[in-house]
Amino acid sequence: MTFMTKFTVLIALASLPALGAPTFNKDVAPVVYGQCVECHREGEAGPFPLGSYDDVKKRAKQIVKVTASTFCGFAAFSVYETFVAV
Repeated sequence: MTFMTKFTVLIALASLPALGAPTFNKDVAPVVYGQCVECHREGEAGPFPLGSYDDVKKRAKQIVKVTASTFCGFAAFSVYETFVAV
């Protein structure tokens, strides 16, 4: 990385507002509700609910492990789509 590139990155970072620590309501909940809760709720395909802070907190390590290797929904949908397409 050249000096000018490093300098530009530093200036850009310095101009960003302080973001603060992540919170469940601001940072985690929108992702969980947008990507997970459709299946991970009572009566749906997900094997456990993720509709509340306590639900997500209880499964946090498992969520990190699963989403680090694959996005759980993609695997399920690809199998479903293959089955439906047959």
